[in-house]
Amino acid sequence: ITRFAPQIYHTHIQSNQADGLTDVLQTLKQTPKIKHLVFRHSSLQNHHLRTMSEVLKQNNGLAWLVLDHNAIDDRGIRHLSDGLKKTSSIRHVVLSHNHIAESGAKALSHALRVNSSIETLWLDHNAIGYNGAKQLVLAAATHPNLTTIGLKNTGLVHKKSMH
Repeated sequence: ITRFAPQIYHTHIQSNQADGLTDVLQTLKQTPKIKHLVFRHSSLQNHHLRTMSEVLKQNNGLAWLVLDHNAIDDRGIRHLSDGLKKTSSIRHVVLSHNHIAESGAKALSHALRVNSSIETLWLDHNAIGYNGAKQLVLAAATHPNLTTIGLKNTGLVHKKSMH
């Protein structure tokens, strides 16, 4: 954990450091000054997301959560969404390049309906598909602060029925 400025902290964990992720996450529960949490290429697994959810519930200063380029799937996103529902400090969530599908997008849409602090949500390069994107857009329609949802390469092809 590196101190950048008074009261602002940042942590960035990359690959080959996954052995200590659970310990790092447990420590973050008691570190409310963390503002930016970056776990890029970190081999995050579902049990890490369960712990991450607890971090979100207890860390009221976290503004950026960057979890791109991992293997996060729908089950992990359900854990994360539970934490997102109970925090009011998160502004930016980056989940690009994971394994999130339609049910993960649905879980995130439920979190968006509860958490009004999120301003940007990046889901590029996940297979959420048309129905997952639709759920997110419906949640965004009534969200007071959400300005950006990144949906590049997410399978947004609406298939018309052939009669």
